[in-house]
Amino acid sequence: MQLKNAIQLTKEQRAARREAAITALREHFTGHGAGARSGKFLRRAAMSSLGWFTKLMLLAPFAVMAVALAGGSPLKQLHAWMVQ
Repeated sequence: MQLKNAIQLTKEQRAARREAAITALREHFTGHGAGARSGKFLRRAAMSSLGWFTKLMLLAPFAVMAVALAGGSPLKQLHAWMVQ
């Protein structure tokens, strides 16, 4: 439905909407409070990355131990079963 409305706009109307969107984005990233928003985003991204890294580091030793305890024969049998 929105695509149909976009098609009906004149060239000047589309240009005006595009310019308004660009202005809004510029204001969002460089205007009042942009530094706080950027800092909040960077903190959230860093915490998320740290969380996933920590999970990986906690699970990796258990995976290594499971492979070491299982030995080679069960893994070969599992692989053969998966390939069939």
